[in-house]
Amino acid sequence: DTESTSDFTISTTEQLTETEDIKTTQSLINEKLNKIGETMTQFIELFSNNLSDQNNLPNSTSFQQ
Repeated sequence: DTESTSDFTISTTEQLTETEDIKTTQSLINEKLNKIGETMTQFIELFSNNLSDQNNLPNSTSFQQ
């Protein structure tokens, strides 16, 4: 996913010319950050749910090795 990241960077620097463009760029960045934040939160929830599920399994030795 390297191409889309560099495309975003290029379009971001190109847009830093007018005030309206800067506002657009800021909202784009905020959207990306919010998306990242949501993904992180979901991952953390999933991860901690998996941990608690594993701890509740009876006679589970596969993760203790």
